[in-house]
Amino acid sequence: MPAGTANALSIAERAFERLVTGPDPLALPGADLGHGLPPRLIPLGELKDLLMCPDTSGQAIDVAWRTLLSNARTEGQAWVVGCFGVAMPALKPIAARAVHGLSIDHSEDVVSELVAAFLDGIHNVDLNRHAVLVRLVWMARRAATRARRRLTCEIATAPEDLANTLTQAPDAPAWDGVDVEPSEFLTAAVRSKVLTQTEADLISATYLAGVSLTDLAKRLGADRGRLFAARRRARERLVAALHTGQLSAKSLGSVTNPAG
Repeated sequence: MPAGTANALSIAERAFERLVTGPDPLALPGADLGHGLPPRLIPLGELKDLLMCPDTSGQAIDVAWRTLLSNARTEGQAWVVGCFGVAMPALKPIAARAVHGLSIDHSEDVVSELVAAFLDGIHNVDLNRHAVLVRLVWMARRAATRARRRLTCEIATAPEDLANTLTQAPDAPAWDGVDVEPSEFLTAAVRSKVLTQTEADLISATYLAGVSLTDLAKRLGADRGRLFAARRRARERLVAALHTGQLSAKSLGSVTNPAG
C-alpha cells in the first residue's frame, strides 16, 4: 500500500495491538476450543499466529473463528477489532494487491470497501457452515476487487488467477447476475466432476484461505512441487469449465437447492 497511508485496515491493526498488549490481553479459552489448541487462555495476538501455523487443523481454525464471531456479535466492539486483528495475515495481502498502483485517495477507498465487507461478514456470515474464515476473506476480496474496478474503470479479462475466477467469473455469461460463494462454486465443480474433492480443498486452502503451498505441504507431508502442479492443472480445468459452460448457474443451483 502507498507509504504513509492511514487507511481503515491499518487503523484496525493498531487498535488490535492495543487490545493484545498489556497485562490483560483479549483472549479465548483454549480448553473450551479443543482440537489441539493450548488448553489455557490464548491471547488473540498468539491465536493469530497459531491459526496460521501449518500444524493447526481446519477444525481448530473453524471453532476458533466461530467463537470469535459469536463474541463479536454479543460482547461488543473490542471483539470486532479482535476479529480484524486475527484475520490480518489474510486481509493485508488482499489489500496490498487491490491497491497496487493506485493513488492514496483511491487506495483508501478500496481498503474502506474491504473493511466494510469484512465487517458485514462478521455480523452476518452463517456460523453453522464450515470454513467461516474462507467466506469472510472471500467477501473482503470481492469487495476490494469491485471497488478497484469501479474506481479505475478496469475491464475484467479472462481469469488469470483463481481468486478472480471465484469472485467475478469474468467473461462467463452463464454466471451473469449470480452472486457465487466460493465454497458453493467449488462444491459445484466437484459435483460436475470438474475437480476432485482433494483438488477443491487444495484450491480453497491456498487461494481463498491464504495458506501458502509450502505450509500446506508441511501440514500434509507432501511434496510442494507436486501440490503446485496439481493446483495448476485443477485451476486450468476450472477456468475451462467456466468458459465452456460446463460450470454454470444451473450447476450451482444443484448445490444451493439440492431438492429443486
